[in-house]
Amino acid sequence: MQGSTWQQQIAQIPAVNTHTHVYSHEQCQPEREVVAYLQRLYLGCMLPFADRQAAARVADAQRPDRERWRHLLTLWPYVKHTGFGRVVRLMFDSWGLRGELSDAAYDLARERLEQRSPDVSRRAFEAAGITHSIANVVGHSEREWESIAEFLTGRFPMDPAFSHLLSTVPLHTFRTSADIAQLGRVTGIDVTSLRDLERAVDVVIEGAVARGIVGLKNHCAYRRGLDIGPADPTRAEADVAALLAAKGKPVAGTVGLSDALFHRIIQRAADFNLPVAIHTGMLAANAHPRTNVALLAPVFEAYPQVRFDLFHLNYPWVEDGLAILKRFPNTWANCAWTHIVDPHAVVEFLRRAIGTIPVNHVFGFGSDGWVLPEPGVAHLAIARANVATALAGAIEQGHCGESDALEIARLWLHGNAMAFYRLPSPPSAGSATT
Repeated sequence: MQGSTWQQQIAQIPAVNTHTHVYSHEQCQPEREVVAYLQRLYLGCMLPFADRQAAARVADAQRPDRERWRHLLTLWPYVKHTGFGRVVRLMFDSWGLRGELSDAAYDLARERLEQRSPDVSRRAFEAAGITHSIANVVGHSEREWESIAEFLTGRFPMDPAFSHLLSTVPLHTFRTSADIAQLGRVTGIDVTSLRDLERAVDVVIEGAVARGIVGLKNHCAYRRGLDIGPADPTRAEADVAALLAAKGKPVAGTVGLSDALFHRIIQRAADFNLPVAIHTGMLAANAHPRTNVALLAPVFEAYPQVRFDLFHLNYPWVEDGLAILKRFPNTWANCAWTHIVDPHAVVEFLRRAIGTIPVNHVFGFGSDGWVLPEPGVAHLAIARANVATALAGAIEQGHCGESDALEIARLWLHGNAMAFYRLPSPPSAGSATT
């Protein structure tokens, strides 16, 4: 098996982007400021580790963009070999800039960014073989309730190349009575009790199912951690009363309510046969033990009929993630984002996964990006390279033959996600030849 030929075969396999924070190619619009654009990628998370003061100057949006570029150039030698740096290098390669940042490259990069358009994005996805994307936008980030309301009423902008998850964190983490009121306004329910909250949660999920969501998403690792306790209706009812009595002031310690509604949401997933994607492991800027997927073992055990998509390989606690995957047949591993967080860790995980869990329980690619198409396409190139490396090792060690390895790659990059999320076929966007 020749290395270059093997890489080329993997590169021809189509891919499903299992995790993205964009929802339409229409979001690809011209950009004029290069550093402002790059700061929306994950590179900005890495710069402070190279030099905190210089990174602050790069991040300072009050400075002229070209000045920020010059500060970025001082940091570039230190970060260009990281996974985040590799994404930028591959983007610049695709623009004919040889992957390097320089004074001269600024104007050329700006020229490429000014040429961005929805058609450019669609063609880039088609050329890369990204056939489907699963968006985590509805109920996520700053526009949680606005996006939920728009989706439920048919006002959310839809793109046939993107399928949607419903983010459920707003449905079970309430800090003030204003949060409860938001849910009431969206559903038309006057919430005065735990039962009212449960009804409102049901209305949102049922409405989202009617609008075509392919699964639920939970990123409560960011809000409260993954240490979900059993449902205790008495404690949950007391939390509702405390929130309403506080009349808009924050109330600490309403974990009982969060736990009860989390279980309600998972039960609704079971009722509708919806998969549940969960953020596990490292957050955007840190790793906290409360985000370790091992904490969710009681949930996986309590709901054996629910399929759980475990995002990010539980990195950096990959070993704990493998133990969960080995223990619970209703769990799947998702390499989303991890390819550029720690490329070598993903290769090692994939090598171990071949001999540890069924090959139909791995999703090989998810960009976890906020911009399209450039970083997602670059991320996919890294993911394909990692898949090729892991499978080449399996062939060399006699674990499988080349034809079996190619079939594993097809499952990891495309087939598993298509089946798990029941995505439409034929694909809704471009494809590659296999």
